[in-house]
Amino acid sequence: MDSPAIIQEGMAQRSHAGVKGWICVRCLHVMSFLAGGGKCPNCKSESIQPIKSKERLHEETEALKEKERFHYWQAEDFDPQDKGCQAGRWLTTGQVLQLIQKFIPSAVMFPQFNPHLGRTLAAFYVSHTWKPAEAAYVSATELKGGLKFICCGEMGAMREWDWLPLDSDGRPLPYERGWRGVLAIFYRAGLIPFIPDEGTRFGWWQIKESPIRRA
Repeated sequence: MDSPAIIQEGMAQRSHAGVKGWICVRCLHVMSFLAGGGKCPNCKSESIQPIKSKERLHEETEALKEKERFHYWQAEDFDPQDKGCQAGRWLTTGQVLQLIQKFIPSAVMFPQFNPHLGRTLAAFYVSHTWKPAEAAYVSATELKGGLKFICCGEMGAMREWDWLPLDSDGRPLPYERGWRGVLAIFYRAGLIPFIPDEGTRFGWWQIKESPIRRA
């Protein structure tokens, strides 16, 4: 094969694959086209990686971003990103605790700072007797107070429904749990005989899990 044909073949391979060339991972030999069954002509290694073009890198980056973006699949009248839609009936943290205490009188709530979110949340606990073997796996608050942590909610006031904010690129940010979401966790843990979503809306956990289960 003469040089023009080799050059033409290399250009065809690169344009088809969206790469500028290839590099051997083992000896770092750079190639403008692949030959010899895809092996490195220098060290005969098969560890060949493409040197991707800017266009292909951009396409792959956008594909990853699109995969991370939140794609809502439920009915139009329920939007977890809409603050107004998710507000519903606001309840204070104390009112939520009162609802829980109707079923679990010993339930308590403590303010708890979350360093990952950078804000203080309302941590809900129920009474629990820990076994000695479990002492190493629970917090000092739970062990000393005879408590078991259930979940956290927003401090001060809570929306009725969970709110899932997005960043400027459409990717989910840490969500704010609504008071129905708090009750849902207690219900799923078998602590209260109450269906929190009343069959009218899906909670955040159902939005997250249902597409996977349905697939």
